[in-house]
Amino acid sequence: MTTDPTKTVKLFFCYAREDKALRDELEQHLSLLKRQKQITTWYDREISPGSEWEKEIDTHLNSAHIILLLISPDFMASDYCYGIEMKRAMEKHQAGTARVIPIILRPVYWKGAPFSSLQVLPTDAHAVTLWPDRDHAFADITENIYKAVEEIQPSLKANEWLEEGIALDALKRYEEAIVAYDQAIHLYPNYAPAYHNKGVALYLLKRYEEAIAACDQAIRLDPNYALAYHNKGNALGKLKRYEEALAAFDQAIRLDPNYALANSNKGYALYLLKRYEEALAACEQAIRLDPNLALAYDNKGTALNGLKRYEEALAACEQAISLDPNLADVYYTKGYALERLGRKKDAQQAYERAKQLGYNS
Repeated sequence: MTTDPTKTVKLFFCYAREDKALRDELEQHLSLLKRQKQITTWYDREISPGSEWEKEIDTHLNSAHIILLLISPDFMASDYCYGIEMKRAMEKHQAGTARVIPIILRPVYWKGAPFSSLQVLPTDAHAVTLWPDRDHAFADITENIYKAVEEIQPSLKANEWLEEGIALDALKRYEEAIVAYDQAIHLYPNYAPAYHNKGVALYLLKRYEEAIAACDQAIRLDPNYALAYHNKGNALGKLKRYEEALAAFDQAIRLDPNYALANSNKGYALYLLKRYEEALAACEQAIRLDPNLALAYDNKGTALNGLKRYEEALAACEQAISLDPNLADVYYTKGYALERLGRKKDAQQAYERAKQLGYNS
């Protein structure tokens, strides 16, 4: 990893064609930031001939760090600018993956628009064309964009460390991954994903208390972080704190009702609490949400074993194996069902397969 002090921030211009001349003036004022390689800019005139223009706009919009909404009567009247580009921009802003900066180019009524809660430029939201000297208006805008760039750069560098940590996790180099996540946190202390991913690495190292603390920090920074609640639940389960684990899974599901894995793991927590009917219902919900989730069928088999419905448990295990033949746990679940059905030789084969795949009770 390099130690460059700054990262280049990508700016995207969202504007109406009628305002191209004003957009060009603004870009001239941003020239110093471009020369210093603090920013790059993109707008739709840079689409190459023969390209699918809407797809290319989407690509650049999705990769932008700052999105400039150049507001005017024509922008507000444009179905594409107002109804499509701005909607996508605000989604990115709300998700924390980009910063939206509205700039009032020409007088227009904009109170109550989706961007109205954001800081609007120029100063006092005084439209550019109403300033006695337009250069002063654009200089004011440039200064504020520069401040935004300075604020964003640490998060970009932190994101590089996050990506490095994810790559190290994939290689099962969890200790090194934690170092990378700590670097991200050092650069950007409010970076919830870095805390969450650190929690996952700690979990994989069986450092469950530390994993819970890291997930809790991610949740403090982002109370709507369903994945952090889910992985906190996993760590709580390993500590046999099943009621707390169940509460964490329930919160993950409240935040994301389509979270199949959280429903599956909720089912397993309910099984451990001997609430077998509820466990089965949670696993069935997980399967409805994701029919290809092998773990959900395994957990369903476990719940059915708890209910002494061994033939059905066996069928659930076979479905899990058809989806993921290398899922160690399901062979143990299958072995348990076979043993209860009196098929001891088959059960022993299933247990042996579980051990070969690394099953650890």
